[in-house]
Amino acid sequence: MELKKYDINQSPLYKLNNYKRLLKILDIKDKSLTKLLVAGDNNFYTSEIGGRKVQVPKPQLSRLHKRLQKLFSRIQTRPFLYSGVKGRSNVDNARVHEKSSHLLKVDIAKYYESTNFKRVLKCYINIFKVSPDLAEILARLSTYSGHVPTGSSISQSLTYFCNIKVFDQVMLYCKKRGVTFTLYVDDLTFSSRVPLGNGFLGGINLIFSKNTDYKLHKIRAYNPTTPKKVTGVILKGTSLDVPNDIRKRLNEFKMKHRRVVLNYVNNSTPSSYENAIAHFQKFIGLVSCASQISPYYKLWTDSLCNERRVNNIPAVNQNNPMP
Repeated sequence: MELKKYDINQSPLYKLNNYKRLLKILDIKDKSLTKLLVAGDNNFYTSEIGGRKVQVPKPQLSRLHKRLQKLFSRIQTRPFLYSGVKGRSNVDNARVHEKSSHLLKVDIAKYYESTNFKRVLKCYINIFKVSPDLAEILARLSTYSGHVPTGSSISQSLTYFCNIKVFDQVMLYCKKRGVTFTLYVDDLTFSSRVPLGNGFLGGINLIFSKNTDYKLHKIRAYNPTTPKKVTGVILKGTSLDVPNDIRKRLNEFKMKHRRVVLNYVNNSTPSSYENAIAHFQKFIGLVSCASQISPYYKLWTDSLCNERRVNNIPAVNQNNPMP
């Protein structure tokens, strides 16, 4: 059963000013919390994936972040937010704009890295009304090297709350002009039945320059006849379509599918078994992703799942032994 959401002033974090209460809310002992604070950046695993630096909390801090995220997720968010909201997805975000002729996309450059310690501290003090001493503890636990970590469970929600006043200004600016606005992590999408000119974009830039240090980039405007890519979904006229990169990957899986299955059925070796499990898991995952955009792929998903059952190929999380 989905838990009921409440206003931010009903959150256990709101107006928090007692250290023992903080420990209880975070479900952690004083000694353990002190160790986390002393460890600082050593609480994170760091790596680089595809040229992007990633910071993932180690188990103890991860548990604390998951607790914080649970608290964040209970808070009612604005209607324009589509990321990190249960029951909403990147496809829903795109669907909001499918009937609009003109569309403008804007990204916030290095969003997590640019959301610094000072902004996080202000968020806890000004948005959650936490006392300054406890807000500093929460800000230290919520950041890596002076910014929001890129690989934590709290990153999406925390950056949203850090910037809620800015996004509210953007929402009001759009509402006055009859423009539809949605937010998906660091992707801002605007759509309208009339062209969104330089004047409109100038107003958005002004809101950010007055209130933040963020840089807006990857700005792209679409006219009525141009297919529009919004958070991984293609808008064509008044319908949704699957992006070419996903189509290409689906074709690659499709071409090798029969070979993988026959190799498993005829050989039944450990390597062919593991290969078949991985293949079906990735193929079904990709088709399922496509089916959220286009109903055509739903039948394909059902067919693959049935084929996996018939051949006794388990899903990865079933952890079945080889027959």
